[in-house]
Amino acid sequence: MVNPGLSYKVPSWALAVVSCLLWSSAFAGVKTGLQHAPPLFFAGLRFTLAGILLIPLAGSPLKYLRELRGSPFLPFKVGIFQTVLLYSLFFLSLNLVPGSVGAVVNGMLPLWAALAAHVLLKDDKMGRRMLVSLGIGFGALFF
Repeated sequence: MVNPGLSYKVPSWALAVVSCLLWSSAFAGVKTGLQHAPPLFFAGLRFTLAGILLIPLAGSPLKYLRELRGSPFLPFKVGIFQTVLLYSLFFLSLNLVPGSVGAVVNGMLPLWAALAAHVLLKDDKMGRRMLVSLGIGFGALFF
């Protein structure tokens, strides 16, 4: 399968592999960076550089502004809660635990989110497939 949103053809599996390699290398990079800079400064620097590198790939800003007419503050809300709060805590916590522990805890977040969704959302169904998936995910922590 090829990603339909890109003007050039890159197989989806290749994008997934690159994404996994980049994400998994982040823990080692963050632990190294935290030896040379305070956590929040390093987090801000990392995201500023990432934003600058992504500008050429973003395309026309008018397209995004048109889509935000109905909810202009949505990017700020997502930015505050998803990026600032989450990654500030992530960088502060990696200063306290080994990178491997941080990677495992961070990798468990989707499992905990699935359990929280089942508890908090009335229409969420916990079927056999979901239970098996969660069992495999949590079970993998012990091996």
